[in-house]
Amino acid sequence: MRFPKSMTRFTDTPPDAAQHALSKGQIRDINDYDNSIAYTDHVLEQLFLLLEETSRPTALLYFSDHGEALYEDGRTGGHAETAGSRFMFEIPFLIWLSKEYQKERPGFFQQVQAWTKRPWQTDDLIYPVLNLAGITFDGYKPEKDLLSPDYVQEKRVLGNKDYDILFQK
Repeated sequence: MRFPKSMTRFTDTPPDAAQHALSKGQIRDINDYDNSIAYTDHVLEQLFLLLEETSRPTALLYFSDHGEALYEDGRTGGHAETAGSRFMFEIPFLIWLSKEYQKERPGFFQQVQAWTKRPWQTDDLIYPVLNLAGITFDGYKPEKDLLSPDYVQEKRVLGNKDYDILFQK
């Protein structure tokens, strides 16, 4: 489990369990996952509160290392690349900027908000991280920086396959 037992919130049967005839083990997996997400939300909230107390410009970047399939098709659970579910690869990606940070970079927060639907892979994570930190270097490629107005979406790949064709919504 990835949450303290004291933080358990979900123990009931998920709403679509009957539709997929989920087993007790599958229902437990879903509840454990939901509880881990609720706990992650709690940890992030504590970080936000801590960062709000500082008078320095601060930014927080959070993303998950992988997604998780939770029997959306009635049979696939987990995060094995070979199973092939978009739920295993699409992850939360959150950027939090303090008021002081926003004052130092007027308009940046609004730009980031406008770009929340940009498709992207974390392969080029170095570029937005350095952008957030205000670090520049000779090899900087704004077209790879998710937070740049010059960002250019590249084909997302999974192995050697086009991700967006594999998992059309």
